[in-house]
Amino acid sequence: YKRQVYSINRITPDEYLNDWKIPPTINNKTRLKEMISRQYKTVDSFDITVQIGDELFKVPILVLQGYSKFFRLRSRHEKVIKLSSTLITPDIFHKIFVWMGNSKKEIQRDFFIPLLLGAQYLQVEMLEQQIWNLIQDGEKFQESEAFLLYLEAKIFNCEKVQMMMMSRVQRFFMTVVASEEFLTMEAKEITNWLKLDSIGVNS
Repeated sequence: YKRQVYSINRITPDEYLNDWKIPPTINNKTRLKEMISRQYKTVDSFDITVQIGDELFKVPILVLQGYSKFFRLRSRHEKVIKLSSTLITPDIFHKIFVWMGNSKKEIQRDFFIPLLLGAQYLQVEMLEQQIWNLIQDGEKFQESEAFLLYLEAKIFNCEKVQMMMMSRVQRFFMTVVASEEFLTMEAKEITNWLKLDSIGVNS
């Protein structure tokens, strides 16, 4: 089994994104990559501890600050930074940290929604933009795939993704109606589906 990953190298327009800062120039990106690479190779650079619940992560603050506005706004004198375990899990923090050190900036499809929410919490704009652009891809997320992502977004109460995916379910809607997931939907949720002009029904 080959895990499904997507790279940040593919960027498409996204109507759900606005107010993004001007992307860094190639030279700035290169310098950032070089700086981060040096930090990962230097043991002494792992100079702060991030705590999430009972989990502790020894990490280099400069790497986190290179991507995360959340960490850039923290005092450089802090040695232990506590994160809310209700907003980000230790596993997702670890995946975001690994993403920071991955030159290809790959992410796994199975973690789109929690990674998106984690990126929003930590204000990692590059990762958040990458995920939004991938979700926006109408070729990858259409019909059955759109419904699966809708269900994932529902688990995390990510309404913006839910609404986006609902509009992508058209011919697949009758299959949705016959599913167990549809039977467990609340009345308001079903009403939202039936209001859509895009859904397809058999005549």
